[in-house]
Amino acid sequence: MSGTKRTIFKQLFSQTAVTTTFSTAPTDTQGVDNLSYELIFANATNTPSGYFTLQGADAGTILPNQTMSGATWTPLTLSAIPQVDSASGSHLVSITQFPFRFVRLVYTPNSGQADITVNIYGKEL
Repeated sequence: MSGTKRTIFKQLFSQTAVTTTFSTAPTDTQGVDNLSYELIFANATNTPSGYFTLQGADAGTILPNQTMSGATWTPLTLSAIPQVDSASGSHLVSITQFPFRFVRLVYTPNSGQADITVNIYGKEL
């Protein structure tokens, strides 16, 4: 069967001097088999420290303001989710055969601040 395969590329978050918890906009992964997040942090002060959490949901509706209605987010345990613990860096998180319809990434800072950019990529096999 030929045809166009579904792909995703979105910048989900880009902000300077992040000091508070944020969640990326939800991404509908229906028809996408493999995902990756690109996490970029730079221009840090006071040695930033924090962690990312991947969350999935099976039901809900993405609203025009890029929030979710009717979703119950479940934290997922993945060994490849990096922590922010240096002045700058870039990390890729690869997720294959993702079982949930929707996905989002949550960042929780412990100390310091940094500029953070989060991109998502996905493709159908």
